[in-house]
Amino acid sequence: MPAVLRKASEPIPGYRLVQRVGAGGYGEVWTAEAPGGLIKAIKFVYGLLDEDRGSREMKALQRIKGVRHPFLLSIERIEIIDGQLIFVTELADNSLKDRFDQCRKEGRPGIPRDELLQHLRDTADALDYMNEHHTLQHLDVKPENLLLVGGRVKVADFGLVKDLHEAAASMMGGLTPIYAPPEVFEGRPTKFSDQYSLAIVYQEMLSGVLPFPGKTAAQLAAQHLNARPRMAALPEADQQVIGRSLSKNPNERFANCREMVAALNKATQQIVAARMTHARSELMNEMGRHITQGATQAHNAAPATHQPAAPETPLPPLSYATEAARTPDQMLASLDEASQQADSIQEDNRLVASADDLHVDLKQRLQTTDVPPPEFDVLNWSPQPTLLIGLGGIGGKVLGRLKQIFAETPHGAPLQTLVLDSDRRESLENCPSSPGTTFRPDDFMHLPLRRSSDYRDDSRRMLEWLGRRWLYNIPRSQQTEGLRPLGRLAMVDHADEIWKSFRTSLQRLARPIPGSDQPQTPRVIVVAGSGGGTGSGMVIDIVVGLQQLFDELKLNASDLSVVLAHTTPRTAAGVQLATANTCALLAEWQHQLRAGGQFPGDPACGLTPRTIDRPPRTRLIHMGEELSNEDFDTACDSLADLIALEVSTPVDNFFRATAAADLVKSSASTQAQFRTSGLVRVGFTRDDLAARAVRHLCFSLVERWLGKPKSQESIRASSAAKSTNILPSRQTQSGTDCRMKEAFLDLQAQKQATAWGLDTETLIKQLIEFAGSQLGGNPDSFFQELTQTLAKEAGTASPVQRWLATTTELFGPRTSEAVAPGQEKGVPALVQATEAALKERINALSATLKAWLLHYLDDPQHRLYASQKSLGWFQAHCRSMLDQLRDVRRRIAQETGSLEQYLVALPTDWKKAKASVKKAQGPDPDHAFQQFCRLRLQDFAAQLAGKIVQAMQGTLSSAGDLLVDLHRELQFLASVFDDQEESGAVPATPALLGQLRKLVSDQLKAADAEQSTALDDQLTRTVLLPAGGMLSALIGGGDGRTRLLAQLERDSRTLVLRQLESLDIAAVLAEGAAIDPQLAADWRTLVEQAQPRWQGTAAERRFLCVLPERSQASRDPQLWQKSLQSTSFREAPALVDAPGADLLLCFDLGPLTTNDVLAQLLLERPDLGEVAGRLHTRADVSWPEIVPA
Repeated sequence: MPAVLRKASEPIPGYRLVQRVGAGGYGEVWTAEAPGGLIKAIKFVYGLLDEDRGSREMKALQRIKGVRHPFLLSIERIEIIDGQLIFVTELADNSLKDRFDQCRKEGRPGIPRDELLQHLRDTADALDYMNEHHTLQHLDVKPENLLLVGGRVKVADFGLVKDLHEAAASMMGGLTPIYAPPEVFEGRPTKFSDQYSLAIVYQEMLSGVLPFPGKTAAQLAAQHLNARPRMAALPEADQQVIGRSLSKNPNERFANCREMVAALNKATQQIVAARMTHARSELMNEMGRHITQGATQAHNAAPATHQPAAPETPLPPLSYATEAARTPDQMLASLDEASQQADSIQEDNRLVASADDLHVDLKQRLQTTDVPPPEFDVLNWSPQPTLLIGLGGIGGKVLGRLKQIFAETPHGAPLQTLVLDSDRRESLENCPSSPGTTFRPDDFMHLPLRRSSDYRDDSRRMLEWLGRRWLYNIPRSQQTEGLRPLGRLAMVDHADEIWKSFRTSLQRLARPIPGSDQPQTPRVIVVAGSGGGTGSGMVIDIVVGLQQLFDELKLNASDLSVVLAHTTPRTAAGVQLATANTCALLAEWQHQLRAGGQFPGDPACGLTPRTIDRPPRTRLIHMGEELSNEDFDTACDSLADLIALEVSTPVDNFFRATAAADLVKSSASTQAQFRTSGLVRVGFTRDDLAARAVRHLCFSLVERWLGKPKSQESIRASSAAKSTNILPSRQTQSGTDCRMKEAFLDLQAQKQATAWGLDTETLIKQLIEFAGSQLGGNPDSFFQELTQTLAKEAGTASPVQRWLATTTELFGPRTSEAVAPGQEKGVPALVQATEAALKERINALSATLKAWLLHYLDDPQHRLYASQKSLGWFQAHCRSMLDQLRDVRRRIAQETGSLEQYLVALPTDWKKAKASVKKAQGPDPDHAFQQFCRLRLQDFAAQLAGKIVQAMQGTLSSAGDLLVDLHRELQFLASVFDDQEESGAVPATPALLGQLRKLVSDQLKAADAEQSTALDDQLTRTVLLPAGGMLSALIGGGDGRTRLLAQLERDSRTLVLRQLESLDIAAVLAEGAAIDPQLAADWRTLVEQAQPRWQGTAAERRFLCVLPERSQASRDPQLWQKSLQSTSFREAPALVDAPGADLLLCFDLGPLTTNDVLAQLLLERPDLGEVAGRLHTRADVSWPEIVPA
C-alpha cells in the first residue's frame, strides 16, 4: 500500500520531501532534498506496479534509462516501494508551458519567435537522437513535458515512450489528445509521430491558438483524423512548414524534427523580409494620407494591384462602450475616419458582378387580397428528421424556446438543434434552464472574433472580401456588436467547423430508421435575426453552404427553409442600426438568393459559385418595434410556436402549398419572394394563471409530503389571507381530521412497540429468559445447585462470602461493592455470555425500528409528518421506559441490600448459624441466597433492558437527524413553489376572455385535491421509489433533489395542461362567439392581433386555425367562416389539428417582394437606405443601391 505523501517524509531513505510541485492523471512530482543537500525531483506514479499505469511507466523507463543526451532529462534513480514506482530526476527551473503563460501575462500572443525556435532546436535534437539511435518515439510531446534547465530545453516524462520495432499496441492510455498525431489514435505510431506533436506545440506556443480546437477527446480525435488544421494564426511562411508536419500521411512529413526546425528558420528570413517591405509600404501610405488632397482625389486614385497586408501596428479599435448613444451614421463615420482608404483599396477590378439598383416607391399602395386556403393534405403527413439552426441572439433565443416546446410535446422524429453565435454569454442566457431542455455542448458553436492584431498575418486573404475598416476595428468584446460584416467574418473564421457540423448532423438525421434500409429525408430550418450583426451577416453564406451540402448529400432542395425575424430595441440608435441592417440584408438577398441570382462563391469559407435555381422558402417575420425585454420574449415565443407548427404538424403541408401558389403567381418576377405570418395563442397554457396553477400544485404536493394537518384556526386564517386569489386556497383537513390522524398514528406506534416487546415488564421478562438460557435454561435449578455446591465446599464455615463473591463474578459488582467506572476487575461471566447475542438483538431491533419509522415517508397517505409524530411517540416512550427501569433497579437494590445484610450478619460457624435461624424462625439462609440470586438476575435483565432502550434512543436520534434534514429540504421546495400573490404580473394572454378565465380558475380549484393525489402517485412510482425512497431522492447526495424538482415541475405542468385540455376552449369560442356579445368582441380582437405587420402590393392573405386535437369543436370550415364574419377576414379558414390545449390563430401572407418590405422599412427614414449600403458584408461584390423615391 503506497504511503501517504507529506512534507519532510522520506519515501526513499535520504530523500526528504520538500514541496509538491505538480500532479496529473498519472502521478505527482515533489521536490526533495537528496543526500548532500542537492535538490532533486521525485515522481510518484499513481497505482501499483502491477496495475496498468504503473507497468506502462516502468516499461517506458526501461526503454529510456540507457539513453543519454544533453537535452533529455536525466533519470538518476528508480525505486519500487510498496509496489509503487518512484523515480528521481534532476530538477528543472520550469516548463515551456510556464514560459508561455508568463509571455501571455505580459500581453504577448506567445513566446517570442527566436526564443521559441531555439527551444524547438533543442527538442528536435533530443527527439531525433531517440529515434535515430534507439528507434524510440516519445509520443507525449507537449509544453508541460519540455522542461527548461539553465535556459535550454530538456525533454521529460517518458511514460509513453515506445520502441517502434515492437508490435503495435494500444496507445490511448495516458495519451494527450490535443497533441497526438492521427496514427497514434489508430495505435500505429511511426518515426514521424513526434514531429506532428512538436508542430502543434510550435503553433500554440507562438500564437496561443491550437490548430485543432476540439474540447473533448472524441472531437479532437475526429479533427486529427479528418479535419484540416487551422493555421490562420501563423505567418504565411510558417503555414507551409507546419502544414507539412501536420499531414495526415506520416510519410509526407519532414524526414525528421531537425529538418522541420530548419524549414522554420528559413521561413523566419522570409517573414523578416516581408515585414521590412511592408513597413516601407505603410510609411509611404501614411505620408500619402497627410498630403492635402480632396476626398474625391482619394476616392478616384488608381486601385492597388494587390491587397496590402495588415499594418504591423493596427489602428486602435473603436470603443463600443457608448455605442448606444451614437447613431449608425456617426458610428460608420468613425470607422471611415479610422481607415480612410477603406473604399479606395478595393476597387472595381475586384468587384464581382453588377447589380441593378433597388428603386423603392415609398408611396406605393399596399393591397392584400383575402383568399381561401389552397388544397393541401391534412391527413397524409408525417414529421421529418429536422435540423434547426439558430444564428445569433434571436436564433438562439427561438431555438431555446423550441427545445422547451418539444420537451413538452415530442416532435415524433429525430430533431437536432445547433446555435451559432459570437456571444457565448447571451447564448447561454437564452438556454432554457429546465433539465432535459438545456443546450448540450454539440448544440452550441461559439464563433468569437479574433483581435485585430491576430488577423495581421492573415489580412491579405481576409481583405479580398472584407473592408479594411472592419478588419482593423474589431470591438474589444470580440463580438459583432450589431455590425453585419463582422458577423460574416466570424463565420469565415470558423467555416470548416460549421460545414463539418452541418454535414455530420445531416448524415446522422438521414440514417435509416431501425428495421429499414431506406435513408430518411431530413429538413433544415435556419432562424436568424435580420437586424443584428451575427445572424444577418452570415445567413446568406449559411444558406448557400447548406444548398451546397444538399447537393453533395443528394437531399431535396425544398426541405431547406429560412425564417428571418426583424425587430428593433428601444434606443433610437439601435432602431436605426437594426433597420439599416435589415435593409442591407434584403438588398443582398435580392442580389444573390432570388431565383436566377448569382452567388460568386468565396474560397475563404469553402463556398463555390452557383446560380440560385430554387431559392429557399423564406419567411420574413416582423416581431415588433422598440420591444421591451418582456415583449421581446413574448415575440420569440410566438415565433417558436410558428416554427413548431411547421415542424411537427400538418401545418407544414399548408405552408408548402401556399409557397407553391406563390411560385405560380410570381414566376415572372425578378424580385426575391418572401412570406410573412402572424400568430396568436388563445388559451391559458402560457398564461400566468396556468403558471401559478403549476406552482400551486407543486406547493400542495410538498405540503402533502410534509404531511402535517392544519388546525381549524390556521385554515380560517389562511383562507382569509388569500380570499382574493384567483386560484383556490390550499386544501387542508379539518380540526377533527387532525386529531383523528394523530390518534391513529399514536395507536400504530403503540401496536408496534407491543409487537416488539418494547414495554418494561415484557422486556425484562424476555431478558430474564434470555439470560437464563445462559444458565442452563432453569435459573432456579442453577441457583439451588450453586448454593449447595458452595455450602459443601465451605464445610462447617459460613459459605456466605463465597456465595456473594460468586454472584459478583456472575452478575457484576453488588450495590455494596460499587466501584468507580473503569476500575472493574473483570467482565462478569453472564455479560460475556450474552454480549454478542445482545448486540445482534440491538442491531436487529434498531434496524427494524428505523425502517418502520421511515416507511411512512414513502406512503402517500402519511409522509413526513407521520414519521415525525411516530418518532416523537417512541422518544417519549423510551424516556418513560428508562424511568420505569430506574425504579425497578432501585427497588431490586433495596431488596438485595436487605438480603445481603441478613446473610452477612449470620455467624461464621454454619451449624450455629443454622440453629440460630431455626430458633429465631428466620428465613433459611439457602433460600435467602437463592432469592438474592433471583433478584440479581432481575437486575441484570433490567440493566440489559436499559442498554436496549438507550440503543433505541440512539437509533431515534439518528432517524430524527434524517427527518430534520428531510424537513429542511421539503421546506426549501415549499419556498421555491410558494405561490404568494405576485405584484405586477401580466398574463401572457390579453386581458380578454374574462368568462373563460373564471372557468379555468374554477376548474383548477375543483381538481386540486385529485390532481395532488395523482401527482403524488406518479412521482412515487417514477422518481421516489426508483431512487430508493424520498429520503434517498432528497438527501442522498448527488443531483437527486435537482432531478426531483425538475420532474415535479414537469409532471405538475403536464397535469395542469391535461386539465386545460378538458376545458376545450376552441369549442367554447366557436359556439359562444355566436351567442355571447362579449365573447364575440374578444374573438374579433384576437383575430386582429394575429395580423402580420408586413403587407404587400399584390399579396394574398389566408387564415389558419390550429385546433387542439382532443377538442370537440367542429371541423367544418364553413362554421368557422361564420364566426369570422364580424372580423376583417371573411374567407373560410384552414383547419388543422395539433397536440395541446390552446387554439392557435395564424395569418399567412404573401408573396412579399424585396421592394414591398423596403418601402415599409424606409417610409419614415429613407436616409437609412444609404446607411444600409455601408453595412454590406462583402467588399468584393457590387451590391444594388437602395434608392428611395
